[in-house]
Amino acid sequence: MIPLFLELTNALASTTDKSDELSTSGAGSQDDLRRHCCCRVNVAYVFNAVGKEIGGIVAQASALAHLDFKGFRR
Repeated sequence: MIPLFLELTNALASTTDKSDELSTSGAGSQDDLRRHCCCRVNVAYVFNAVGKEIGGIVAQASALAHLDFKGFRR
């Protein structure tokens, strides 16, 4: 019974030594997550802006096709 208790105690002691490394490895993954989210937000913004531009071009083309020159100038 005592060898089992000693083994368990040693395992817990080695775990507490390794727990200090967890905070440094977590900081790297936190930075990676921030970069990933920032890139996704930027890509979404660009897609939104490009979609609006394409919509405007299509609206102008439609106005020109219907000979609506007032709508075409807007």
